[in-house]
Amino acid sequence: MHSRLQIIHLQFILKSVCVGLVVGIVVSCFRWSIEKSLSFWQLLYRQASINPTLILIILIANLGIGLFIGYLSQSQPHIMGSGIPEVEGQINNQLQLAWWPIFWRKFVAGTLAIGSGLFSGREGPSIQLGAALGQGLGEYFEDNLPNQKVIFAAGAAAGLAAAFNAPLAGNFLFRLFLS
Repeated sequence: MHSRLQIIHLQFILKSVCVGLVVGIVVSCFRWSIEKSLSFWQLLYRQASINPTLILIILIANLGIGLFIGYLSQSQPHIMGSGIPEVEGQINNQLQLAWWPIFWRKFVAGTLAIGSGLFSGREGPSIQLGAALGQGLGEYFEDNLPNQKVIFAAGAAAGLAAAFNAPLAGNFLFRLFLS
């Protein structure tokens, strides 16, 4: 029995490492896309100080981005805000969300919103992105719901760790969700 328990622990460790790697790569891409978008918008604003006609283009572009994010939010309202309440709701079995619609919409909307200079942090969206990926990988790896929750929590923890470049932060969140 003790040997079987060690094998199960090793399997969860390996699955969690896999989830952590995937989430780390995806959240790094998310952060990179935000930084590139911010650089683009900063350049555009600098150019607008030289050429005032660009201000109209910037306003129209921001309006278009806002309408597009509103459209994405209308079809999937759980991408609005930080996403942390949704992750907590899923952990506590109060919400059942499909991971893929949340994941891609949160990635796109977060990049557009934060990257265009809206006042928002990247930490909450990173946790929700990690949780969504953890949910998807948990569904792929596991057939039983409690084990899927462990992989889900590992994804959320990896999202937090990647958002702050702090691997120990992920360990803290993982333990917090599972306590």
